[in-house]
Amino acid sequence: MAPFDHLRPVVVLSRLDNDDLRCVVAVEPANEDISGVAVEVDLGLNGHVVRVALPRPGQINCTWVFTSSQEHLIEKVGTLSSAKLNEVENLIRMGDQVSMRNSGDAACQGVGHESIQLTDLH
Repeated sequence: MAPFDHLRPVVVLSRLDNDDLRCVVAVEPANEDISGVAVEVDLGLNGHVVRVALPRPGQINCTWVFTSSQEHLIEKVGTLSSAKLNEVENLIRMGDQVSMRNSGDAACQGVGHESIQLTDLH
């Protein structure tokens, strides 16, 4: 994974068999009309959202889900409710389905179901 240039909040989605973590990057809200382009789930923590692009002809959509090791996570900054985690999971699944329909082997990944932490990644 390419290094980030600064701390980034992530939602830890699940722990994989090899103890790696499946995460999704949280971002600041778009603060403009993104209707027809993307959908966001407000995490209710520090003003961050998870955003997934909607299908558009000629575009490959990505859910921003990635695998990380525990050592890259430096601080727990909150916990999501089960209902909020379900919203995030549903949004990511939507993005995965869109990616698979549009690109076959797109570099976007799926989602797990266990951990519900918002954490900074360095």
